[in-house]
Amino acid sequence: MDKPIKIVYFGTSEFALEPLKVLCESGSEVIAVVTRADSKGGRFLGLIQSPVKKFALSKGLTTLEFKNLDEAESQLEELAADLYVVCSYGIFLPENIINLPNLYSLNIHPSVLPLYRGAAPINWALINGDNYTGVTIQKISKKMDAGDIALSNEIVIEKSDNVQSLSDKLSVLSGKMILEIINSITEGTLAFRPQDDEAATFARALEKEDGLINWNKQATDVHNLIRGVSGWPGAYFFYHKKRIKVHESLVVEVDEELTKNKEYKPAEVVLADKRQGLVIKCKEGFIRLVSLQAEGKKVLDDTVFLVGSTIESGDKLEEIL
Repeated sequence: MDKPIKIVYFGTSEFALEPLKVLCESGSEVIAVVTRADSKGGRFLGLIQSPVKKFALSKGLTTLEFKNLDEAESQLEELAADLYVVCSYGIFLPENIINLPNLYSLNIHPSVLPLYRGAAPINWALINGDNYTGVTIQKISKKMDAGDIALSNEIVIEKSDNVQSLSDKLSVLSGKMILEIINSITEGTLAFRPQDDEAATFARALEKEDGLINWNKQATDVHNLIRGVSGWPGAYFFYHKKRIKVHESLVVEVDEELTKNKEYKPAEVVLADKRQGLVIKCKEGFIRLVSLQAEGKKVLDDTVFLVGSTIESGDKLEEIL
């Protein structure tokens, strides 16, 4: 293309910031940013702007918010954009909007499609203990995340990753990839390949109940759940009918002295020591709950948490599924 590509960017969350920043820094012509409407929150329930809106306003970009995208067609059509780039926007684009740009409507999706189509690909990759994930840039179709693929790259999931750290890495990767896409469009070399629908898996949105720890699973599975629901809904268990959140954990080996005279069952506290921490028996293996939060309290390391807790070795945690 001889002329600059006119881009409308659709994004809301923090994940969508890096690709937008890269587009702006590259000199791409971002003619408008579409984001979700301000939400109520904070101590006094004031209106909170999305991370994307804050950035767009700081750069003097035209910012649009629509309660109903079906009613946005005429306003978007007037922009005469060449390309729509959608990243963590939070609303599925209807067909009449998808077909508006002169070139394409592209979506940045944080998985290696066709794996983990849907709302929570990062979470489920962690929960399932996957060794890798990635980012796919695809043409938007009527069926969610089923469009033809323009570019797909992988990264390794580190054992220490949680939702936030993995999301940050994938956001950076997304920024590099969208720039590659823009260059391919400019050079006339962009090509697409279809997805294998038979290999597709679905990553449904998480619910609050998904955070409940099931101690009748292997320690690695419990650890992966804690990583995969970090942020929201957060992993939790109950003790004396009080909800306790777990923010960080480690799969550990325990000293034989702790287990030689007692056979611990799932959900039993093996160790509750103000120096060595809090260790729980799972169906197979043991897990240390490194960072915890009681209801209405601050997040604390387990050694500090135990100073003000009544949890003792031999106790049994509640709400086993």
